Amino acid sequence: MEVYRVENESHRGPYNAGEAYHPDTGDQPTPWCDRRLSRHWDKVNAQNIESQYLFGFGTLDQLRKWFNDPAWLNEAEEEGFRLAVYDVDPQPFMYERPFDERKLLVDAVLPGDNQLCFWKDSARLVRTAPLSSIY
Repeated sequence: MEVYRVENESHRGPYNAGEAYHPDTGDQPTPWCDRRLSRHWDKVNAQNIESQYLFGFGTLDQLRKWFNDPAWLNEAEEEGFRLAVYDVDPQPFMYERPFDERKLLVDAVLPGDNQLCFWKDSARLVRTAPLSSIY
């Protein structure tokens, strides 16, 4: 499945890259406040595997709703952020946690109402584009 994400060349998003932090306009619920995503997020937190996931969007419309400030998009693009498009294998798989070797059946994609999470190692970057291309 295609997943859309805003990130820099280091694959860091605007909420953890240290620059161009995206302001909260009320259209960006946290994972635990997104009705659909919260069920999944609670589980991955309990399993201590949340760091294996990245945030993104299943559609460009979702991404546009989240990143809806043209001034911020211009600033972020100047600071090296871009649109990244990933191909993600959505199939669940077995994962062995390195810190205790416990095997878990994990979901590669955690869908939400406003955003989704995807397992980093199940994703392949297929293309990038300037942020200005999303509008």
